[in-house]
Amino acid sequence: LGATRLHSLAAHSLPSATASGAAALAAVAAVVLPHAVSAADLGEATFNARCAACHAGGGNIIGYARGKTLQANDLEKNGFSTADSIVQLVKQGKGTMPRYYSADGSPLPGGSLSDDEIQAVATFVLDRAAGGWGK
Repeated sequence: LGATRLHSLAAHSLPSATASGAAALAAVAAVVLPHAVSAADLGEATFNARCAACHAGGGNIIGYARGKTLQANDLEKNGFSTADSIVQLVKQGKGTMPRYYSADGSPLPGGSLSDDEIQAVATFVLDRAAGGWGK
């Protein structure tokens, strides 16, 4: 539960004399409860953990695949200029790039990425590519 929801529950559940107690509970919850991770943060964190070893800065360290970078022109040239196409690439993999879903479309056990993580990575890649990966 978020702090706002806790404050609302406490305010409706406790007598009005304890309204300050409800506010205090909400303040403590705001500090103690983990903050929601934004999709942008999730995309960047997942990319850094799972993709950056080969694709740092939008590049590609695989020798024979140097023209298959995450730069906007290469994404367009290779048919990966939409979030949906990148999602499918991440799920199914290609060449030496690992896949995170089985051929039947189900997540692989163990090291699989969630749909939210894959979607966030796709959005992150497109956003960075549009900005030239900070160059």
